[in-house]
Amino acid sequence: MRNLVVHVVDDTRTFLVAVRQKLLAVNESLEGEASFFQVETFSSPEAWLAGLSSQTQEPDLCLFDISMHGDDEAGLTLAGQAKERLPLTVVVMYSQFDDADTILKLMDAGADSFISKRTPLDDLPRELQQAYSVALRKRPTRVALPSGALNHVCVGQTMENIAARVPGLLNSAVRALHVEGETGTGKEVVADLIALALEKASRHTPFVRVNCGALSATLLESELFGHRKGAFTGATTDKEGLLEAAQGGWIFLDEVACLSMPAQISLLRVIENQELLRVGDTKPRRLDVRVLSACNENLQTKVADGAFRRDLWQRLTEACLTLPPLRERKGEVEPLAQFFCRSLSGGPYHLSPAALELLCRSPWREGNVRQLRNCLRAMTEYSESNVLGPNSIPREIFASIGRAETPKPEDSRTRIPQLEPMTQEPAAREGFLMLEGHDVPKLERKLFAAVLKSLFASEGRHATWTLRSLAARTGLSRMTLSRRLDDALECGELVSSELPKSFQRKTTRRKQRKGFSK
Repeated sequence: MRNLVVHVVDDTRTFLVAVRQKLLAVNESLEGEASFFQVETFSSPEAWLAGLSSQTQEPDLCLFDISMHGDDEAGLTLAGQAKERLPLTVVVMYSQFDDADTILKLMDAGADSFISKRTPLDDLPRELQQAYSVALRKRPTRVALPSGALNHVCVGQTMENIAARVPGLLNSAVRALHVEGETGTGKEVVADLIALALEKASRHTPFVRVNCGALSATLLESELFGHRKGAFTGATTDKEGLLEAAQGGWIFLDEVACLSMPAQISLLRVIENQELLRVGDTKPRRLDVRVLSACNENLQTKVADGAFRRDLWQRLTEACLTLPPLRERKGEVEPLAQFFCRSLSGGPYHLSPAALELLCRSPWREGNVRQLRNCLRAMTEYSESNVLGPNSIPREIFASIGRAETPKPEDSRTRIPQLEPMTQEPAAREGFLMLEGHDVPKLERKLFAAVLKSLFASEGRHATWTLRSLAARTGLSRMTLSRRLDDALECGELVSSELPKSFQRKTTRRKQRKGFSK
């Protein structure tokens, strides 16, 4: 069995000893086989960088703590240096901060994976093996996954609302229904819902599908309206068009904006008079057809530009269904993702909480629900035990999250927290500026404590606070906020009794853990 050389960098000696013991304990359980883990520990980034030159073998895997020796981003800097010097080494970050912001930042820094310090040490060897295995599988060129059909899906509030309207629309006098929405929002799913409802009502009701964007203008007219023998070269027999094939039922015209002007005129006659004229024919034929149309562009805009007939647009939009983009219905990302995980080939799969949080934060501008489905398909390539973690999310999705959350320069003022005026007496406030020896760290702690007291006082002592909500009000990262809170408590600038009850409990738990994990 091949050795797996592991370098662990952490500034807590007790942690380094514990990790080494756990990894070497795996070797003892192999009963005489070649050692699996070969472990080297380092107490600082500088020690690790200096030790690289003396190592006879490059590490297969590095486990870095994020925050070391008071530097909240020491591990992130080290990860970038490791990827430059050791491109084949798998870099895994380790911290008690396992929120989506932290994971996103470390992936941007070049890390291959992340393990939370909340993970029991007994599980660490297995987690490292899994991280190493997934990272190796991500590095070769990806192979396209086979696409599976997804039919009759009705997941999320939007589709549930539309499904509730379908029976009423089918039983009404509406003869033309238009579905509008960006690409990937679910227009074909609406068509599936209508087709399914028709099938349940009567198996003899036709439902014909036509992709208007997939056919040339000349061919589309022939396919839609049919033609008479001899109407053009190659027309050796009379042909029934797709509109006639939908007699007594529905025809679904997808990408209807692609219709040529002559085709638009002919379709207008069909909807208005329920008459059809085959290409090359002189005698119209009676029809009884209802039209479902769809478009990923705004037809009203096309009308204003002169690219679509106004009268046809009015006929097609007797009733309208609008599918909002997925970024405007973020609450549906989770149920959609869970549905896809259950239905994808090789499943069911399960999303980790961190991966789900990151997916909920993506804008999905390129493909909406379809893009979400394709993202999950790609993630299954790197799944271990059918669990999809954040390290399997495609790089372009991480990039889209970063772009969506980067504030515009002109909006940067809105990120400054709006605090209530401090309630201290003037003499107390002036005391900040009269510290003996100009002790800047002490001044920072006093100011930090004063800000927190003002915030807590403005909300009341019984308000529920979390690191996330406090970070949003102060503009600090959760990691920095937690460290400064502990410092202020240790130095006496804050006392536990001044904190809200929800924070008192968290602070007590944090103190109990301190000394082993940051």
